[in-house]
Amino acid sequence: MQQAAETEERTKTSINDFDMMCALGRGSFGTVNLVRHLRAQALFAVKIISKSKINSANKQISHILNERDILRKLTNANYCVHLSDTFQDD
Repeated sequence: MQQAAETEERTKTSINDFDMMCALGRGSFGTVNLVRHLRAQALFAVKIISKSKINSANKQISHILNERDILRKLTNANYCVHLSDTFQDD
């Protein structure tokens, strides 16, 4: 039962839960920003990808999803970022 509540909590995350502090980097599809989670006051790096810049015919979507899946599996990697959550807007 608790797992279901945690899953429901995770799906409610949105960009509005964070205070944008500064841009850390820019790429072809978007930016990586330093943010502070409003409730927890913890710092995170958020990668924001512009859907309009992604070309589905060029397999870019599959590359983005592969990156997400790989980062999810690397939970104990010392030299890789930890993926805390993923979410998207409409």
